[in-house]
Formats: sequence, structure tokens, C-alpha cells
Amino acid sequence: MKKLLILSIFILSLTGCGKNSSQDDLIFNKNQDCSKYRNEIENRINTTTYEEGYLEQLFYSPKINSCLYVKYIATNGAYFGKNLYNMLNDGFSSQPLEECGGEADNACDEFDKKVEEYKLLK
Repeated sequence: MKKLLILSIFILSLTGCGKNSSQDDLIFNKNQDCSKYRNEIENRINTTTYEEGYLEQLFYSPKINSCLYVKYIATNGAYFGKNLYNMLNDGFSSQPLEECGGEADNACDEFDKKVEEYKLLK
């Protein structure tokens, strides 16, 4: 009887782990889907003539169920900025979800925190 109880507890614990694993698998697969847009995004960024920029991040956001990307922008001098875009719902939207910029090293600290929040589950 004790063996059956221990075996039951063990099986239940494995089942609980499976739920987290399936969420991780889903997010991983969605990130893979989002990565299909990498070249298209990089080409778009590279054809922008008035600023230098590059793709800093591309990821799936479970929070809004979409692919998001961060564009890093560098202009003349020390000024830089970052924009967060929603790829799936807005395409190459002209309006970023979030943005930041400045000359100080910490100019985008709050922006970076917000980006991390988009990576979390709802």
C-alpha cells in the first residue's frame, strides 16, 4: 500500500511538471515562429536612411500573444534610442509600443524593464 501511495505521489508530481514544460515548449515554438521575420525586419531597418539602427531583440510575447522586436537607433553623437514594435498585429507599424532615448547610459533602463515584462506570461 505504501509503495502504491509513493508511486501515485511521484506520478502526480511528474504531471505537474509537464504543465510548465508544455508552456515552455509553446513559448519556445512561438519564438521559433517569430524568428522567421528576422531577415525581413533587418532589411527594413537597414533601408532606413535617416538613422543608423539594428535589430536588438526579436521574441514572442505571451503577454500580448504576438511577435515583438526592439530596434536600436543610433544617431550622430552620443544619442541613442530604442523602439519596441509589434510585428504580427501591426506589421511594420510606424507607432512603437514603447520607446526611449537619450545620451545618458541609463536612458533606457525603464524601457528595458518594460520589454522584460512583455516576455512574461499574462
